[in-house]
Amino acid sequence: MRLCTIAVAGLNALPLVVGSTGSPRTGYNLDPNHFDSDCIVDVDVAVIGGGSAGTYAVIQLKDQGKKVMVIEKKARLGGHTETYTDTESGYPIDMGVKLYYDDPIVYDWYARFNLSTATIDVTGGAAPQYVDFRTGQILKGVPAGNDTELAAAIQRYTAVLSKYPQLEAGFYLPDPVPEDLLMPFGQFVENNSSST
Repeated sequence: MRLCTIAVAGLNALPLVVGSTGSPRTGYNLDPNHFDSDCIVDVDVAVIGGGSAGTYAVIQLKDQGKKVMVIEKKARLGGHTETYTDTESGYPIDMGVKLYYDDPIVYDWYARFNLSTATIDVTGGAAPQYVDFRTGQILKGVPAGNDTELAAAIQRYTAVLSKYPQLEAGFYLPDPVPEDLLMPFGQFVENNSSST
């Protein structure tokens, strides 16, 4: 049997959990001689997860001249930034980060990628604009929200969240993490759409 996993030499910034064929509770063999040579990656730092924090960490480390590797389970970066397509209307709904602080570090980060920022008034007055973030196109004819359906949806969502009271204090998850909390958001919505 050929044993191949990710072993990182010279890891100096983050703890690393390495996959193994044994039980996850038995410990890990981090000896590079235990693995085939083509399965060993020599880097200064391994960043687990390519979400917003992981991506920011990688770029900062690269700026410092570090050799960095990102380990991401999805085929793209962005973490919780997801596009969920509503099955009834077909409209895309972008989930994820919705707020950035008015801070120079935020402006510098966007400027690095030639992205501009704008201040918007969220106190009211302006009509909402719906945009498909994948294409940049403004969506026309998005139906007005239904307050009765919205209230029912919030009740269902609250019922689902009540199963996980530890989330009220942040991202504190039970061990083992329930399957519900590991699935993509769109599948989570579909699985819980009829919960009461």
